Amino acid sequence: MKYALQLAQAGLDVHFYGACFNNTDEFNKLSWSQLDSFKFYLSFENSVHCEDYVTEKFWVNGLLSGRVPIVFGASKENMVRLAPPGSYIHTEDFKSPGHLAEYLSKLDKNETAYRRYFDWRVNPDHQTRKILSIYDRVREKRLCDMLQNDSYHRKSYRSIAQFVYVSEPDVCLKGKD
Repeated sequence: MKYALQLAQAGLDVHFYGACFNNTDEFNKLSWSQLDSFKFYLSFENSVHCEDYVTEKFWVNGLLSGRVPIVFGASKENMVRLAPPGSYIHTEDFKSPGHLAEYLSKLDKNETAYRRYFDWRVNPDHQTRKILSIYDRVREKRLCDMLQNDSYHRKSYRSIAQFVYVSEPDVCLKGKD
């Protein structure tokens, strides 16, 4: 929240929507053409540098909605491994929110430079095709298919937390502050 507010203070035209701003209904009333006019999406995660923690904020609200995600929270290393190359802007690549705001303002006015963030859609490399095939299906459908597939090796665990979060730093496992 602090970083997003600093972007706005630096002069970037930021539209704030959601429960935090008590205007979820206002967002839901936006037309498709209004939503399509947004070029960027602040894909800010609720945690910082947690392994493989990239949510619908990035995938659905950013990439799949035709916007360039501005990433905060997920590490650059994770993004390089998980996302199509050149498809996002990472806040860690800028000295300050002001520098990022300046870059986004310039990018907004340069359609050629802006369109480069969508090259991965036009001519996807091998890594991008692999990434897209993984995220092509929603989690629930994939889980359902796995559970219904008799050939899938089933295994049970006493503690899902110990299985999933063995190497995760404690800060990533805490609830919201």
